[in-house]
Amino acid sequence: SIIIYIQPLTGICALIIFYVSFKIINNSTSMKSKEYSSELSKLQISYNQTLLERMNIFRELILRDKVWSATSEIRAKRQISSVLRAQLILIPMVSKYLFEFVMISGSALVSFVQLMVSDALSAVSALVMFLASGSRVIPSLIRAQGSILSMRQSEGAARICVEQLNELEKELISLDKNELLCIDESFE
Repeated sequence: SIIIYIQPLTGICALIIFYVSFKIINNSTSMKSKEYSSELSKLQISYNQTLLERMNIFRELILRDKVWSATSEIRAKRQISSVLRAQLILIPMVSKYLFEFVMISGSALVSFVQLMVSDALSAVSALVMFLASGSRVIPSLIRAQGSILSMRQSEGAARICVEQLNELEKELISLDKNELLCIDESFE
């Protein structure tokens, strides 16, 4: 905020650059993070179900010589899961490098604008002010971005869990109604 008092044009440019870059980076990475997290949750549930099914029928798989096909299906799901986990780990690093790119391109933009408006000395001082403010703001933006990404990843996994709980509740309600019908019929 002090930069706005010292050099208003540089301060306003810095504010706009940091705000717009944060919104753009946040929107793109948050959606991808939520999407990957949802896919990973669905895949983990499917993997666990498949693994339990294969363990329950393991003897039949050995007798029918189908162990290889069962393990290849499980291996394929684990490979996809590994790729999704890697992408979830990569997203915060990509946003960090994008913020660093914003810092470099923003300093060039601020210097250019100041050079057009005033002299070279003013452009150099604007560059120094922008870099100083950016070196303080960018780490905070990266931490905020990391927190938001963590929430989005949790949101994707939680949504899948809530959907399954709702489906289970519907199944239990329909089972309870069927049991009540059977009990009513037995009393008549």
